[in-house]
Amino acid sequence: MKTALSDRELWYDGKQGLKADQVPDALLAGTDPADIILLSESADTQKFNQLSDVPLLTERIAEPELSKEWLVPPEFVSLNLREHILQRVVDFPPEYHSRALAELAEVERRGLDRLFKALAYVVDHFNATSTVWGVGRGSSCASLLLYLLGLHSVDPVKYAIPLEEFFHD
Repeated sequence: MKTALSDRELWYDGKQGLKADQVPDALLAGTDPADIILLSESADTQKFNQLSDVPLLTERIAEPELSKEWLVPPEFVSLNLREHILQRVVDFPPEYHSRALAELAEVERRGLDRLFKALAYVVDHFNATSTVWGVGRGSSCASLLLYLLGLHSVDPVKYAIPLEEFFHD
């Protein structure tokens, strides 16, 4: 049983009879392909109407691993990150020192040393070339290390931003 409307047919089982040019809009609107019946009678239409399942999900393609061979100068590749950071926190109150140590431990645990060395180089390069960049965005502002490196200007200790905001999984 069906009801004829001005632009389509509605079937009592929830299916819709559509003209071929209406199908793309119906699919984009979220209509299940199994609920569409084409109203024209071509060989392609008959095949379409016989389909029971149309796979809409595709397999995720594995992305190639990113190269870790960045063009970072040797002095930054061999930089002692721990020493570099601790020199920058020496004139800060004690809570900065303990926060920096906690972040360094997490950076080392996650194997992010090379990334932070590269960021130290980027900030150094920006400063040397008088490049202007933003004050900070999102979870990066929860990192005291990035603040100490000069990547952003939001003091996470001053604003009590928990370290977990940066290292969330």
